[in-house]
Amino acid sequence: MGLLAVHLRYPARLQSSGVNVAKHSFKTDTAELSRFLLKRKASLEEMRRPIEPVWKDIRLNFEPSLGKALAERQDVDSNDANREDESIITSLPRTLVGRMASGLQSGITNQARQWFKFASTDSKAENRSQNRSWLAYATERTQAAMNRSNLYQSFDQIYMHLGQFGTAAAIIFPAEEPDLFVSVIDEGAYWIAENRRKRVDVLMRRQEFTLSQLIDEFGEGWIPDRYVDRSNEDGRKEERITVWNLICPVGHFEDLKDLSPEKTFASIYWIAEQKDSNEGILAIRGFDYNPIISPRWMQMDSVYGVGPGKIGLSDAKELQSLEKDKLKLVKQGVDPSLLAPDTMKNIPINSGPGGVTYYSMSSITQVKGAPITRLFETQNQYEGLLATIQSVEERLRAIFYADLFAMMVNLNMKPKQMTATEVNELSSEKVALLGPILTRLNSDLLNPVVDAVWSIVVARDLREYQETGVGDNLATPPEELAGQDLKIEYQSTLHAEQMSSARMNGILRTVNGIMAVSQVDQSAFLMFDGKKAVVEIGKANFEGGVVRDLDKVLAEQEAAAQQQAAMMQQQQQQQQLQSVSKATKDLSQSQMANGGNALDMAMGSQRGVA
Repeated sequence: MGLLAVHLRYPARLQSSGVNVAKHSFKTDTAELSRFLLKRKASLEEMRRPIEPVWKDIRLNFEPSLGKALAERQDVDSNDANREDESIITSLPRTLVGRMASGLQSGITNQARQWFKFASTDSKAENRSQNRSWLAYATERTQAAMNRSNLYQSFDQIYMHLGQFGTAAAIIFPAEEPDLFVSVIDEGAYWIAENRRKRVDVLMRRQEFTLSQLIDEFGEGWIPDRYVDRSNEDGRKEERITVWNLICPVGHFEDLKDLSPEKTFASIYWIAEQKDSNEGILAIRGFDYNPIISPRWMQMDSVYGVGPGKIGLSDAKELQSLEKDKLKLVKQGVDPSLLAPDTMKNIPINSGPGGVTYYSMSSITQVKGAPITRLFETQNQYEGLLATIQSVEERLRAIFYADLFAMMVNLNMKPKQMTATEVNELSSEKVALLGPILTRLNSDLLNPVVDAVWSIVVARDLREYQETGVGDNLATPPEELAGQDLKIEYQSTLHAEQMSSARMNGILRTVNGIMAVSQVDQSAFLMFDGKKAVVEIGKANFEGGVVRDLDKVLAEQEAAAQQQAAMMQQQQQQQQLQSVSKATKDLSQSQMANGGNALDMAMGSQRGVA
């Protein structure tokens, strides 16, 4: 990801003035552009057509409120008002979709936790304090822009579409206040294509605008007069108009004269059935970053992904069928099929509570015991049916990783008490199963989101700096980081657990191995570096803040050792001085005991020598 990828907003749209304004035209050849758009539209629709029946089947068996754009009716209000969950007997499948979205939101993009940070690709540069401070500030600014926007509400919708259909789509737009706006597109209302690196870089969507919204978005001078007349004269401001939007790299077009040179992605709006005004073209806009967010849960040969909804579709259908059978058996228990002699055919049977049915004694001569009995018993069938339903429900929960997201709750419900080690091993096992999905979400969802938001934030600061000469230091990074690429380190709960599982297990196995060897050779522990092990543990859990820097610790230890050595040397010198002083004192006392003193002895000795 480029550090200073410049983003400049597309030109502001014309605001509605309330009256018809002079018609405007594009510099681009709109006739040629219109032909190109129709060809791209047909191609994208053909590519998605085979998967549409599967999507329709999925939504009717999981969450029908998702994918309403797949309905045959194009009337949005009719689609919203129509109930399509009559065939859903049990709510478990649609509940699992919501719980998975909540689990992914909490485990990957939790707003209450810093789930990513910027780092330098140059480890030496990153260790310098001014660079670390700038990277931390860049992370904080990007996170703050996300918090002010609707991104986190959009994440929840993205995860729901992703879990149910295996594919989701959204667009990140720049905005004045807040910095950005995310538009999540319903399944069935978008078509996508990818580049050779498997990144989605083409998106076509179908939007429904009211006449009032249409005029406000594009301006009266850019839309057909008939729509303006309907809105202003007839007052039909709530009438809906279908607008198409294609977003793709600028290189897909031969010449877009209405687009600024710095734009890398074009965004074209048009009305397919309207040709009398600019060939139906409403706007030519652009981005200098890829605004398309389209994660896939698991990808096979198609650009569209495969998710838990498709994998568990047969189980969801079976569960609904079994629930219908269970209802039949329950009804049989409440209002059972009866067996009665034909002689009672004309006798009214009162089966209500406290009801009495009268019959003649002659009518029961051919039937032993009670004249009216159950046709068959349902108890055995009911118990077997419940066991089958439970088995299907467990399969669906496993497909939607419900056991992972509610692991601790499930552990508390188990009668067996588990140790912390067993819980860690179980957690590591479940996260390992989700590992490939996390890797794909990194490249398909998180990287594009952070890259787009970062581009928007830097562009705002850079624009202010260019206009005023005073700006945030995002526009003026440290010299070592200017022009370099940043890397993104994800540190969400699930990412931390994934990394911890890999690193922690290796460290623990190493410690256990050293302990085993030390029973034979106690010197084995001399080869173990405990300080580096603690550093790796901190990295594995993204808790570097509670683990001190190893270089500082070693420097402090060396300083402490030098100080201790100096103190020991000082003590030794003091002990030597005390020994000399004591020896001198003892000598003096000895001479005085012999009738003289040390001074006389010394002077006499000198005279004798002389």
